[in-house]
Amino acid sequence: MMRRLQWCLLLLALGWCSMAWSQDAAVAGVDRFEAERQRIEAVRSQKLAELEVEDEACLSKFAVASCQEAVAARRRKMLAELKRQEIKVNAAQHRQKGAEQLQHNAEKAAEHAAHEAELQDKPDRKTQEDRQKEQDSKVLDHKNQAQPRTAAPTKKSTSALDAPQIEKSREAYADKLNELEKRRQERDKNLKEKTSPSAPLPVPP
Repeated sequence: MMRRLQWCLLLLALGWCSMAWSQDAAVAGVDRFEAERQRIEAVRSQKLAELEVEDEACLSKFAVASCQEAVAARRRKMLAELKRQEIKVNAAQHRQKGAEQLQHNAEKAAEHAAHEAELQDKPDRKTQEDRQKEQDSKVLDHKNQAQPRTAAPTKKSTSALDAPQIEKSREAYADKLNELEKRRQERDKNLKEKTSPSAPLPVPP
């Protein structure tokens, strides 16, 4: 029995040390949810040690069984309450992480929207510059298109001035054709004369 009492006292000491450590950890900047879970664990260890002492004390009473049943009931109730607290802490931590993630997503979305707006503004400025360039280009095209029209009559007049030269060239070409034709006729005539039969020999007396 003395050994069990020593074990219970050791559990109590460990519970107090764990509680003190959890408080120091919270001060040192440990996550508050983790600190709360450590507090619950310290309370659990402390209460279990106290109930263990009460359970040992039941052995010295007349109604040992009923006393131990009462201690066991308090133990179950205590453990259920601490478990409920742990679930509550975990749920709060989960909600906080969800809210932090939503905030992070919202910040990212805002940055993305600002970036998109900046990109949309830049093309607008470029479009205005492009429109001005297009307008200047159209004016230049109109000027270039007007110049050939004015130059066209000059080209036609040049062609008219060259007409006598063209006519001379045609006459020269026709003369060459006539000369070639005459040469061909002479050649054909010479060929006929060469191929014609020679005069008959005189008949002997």
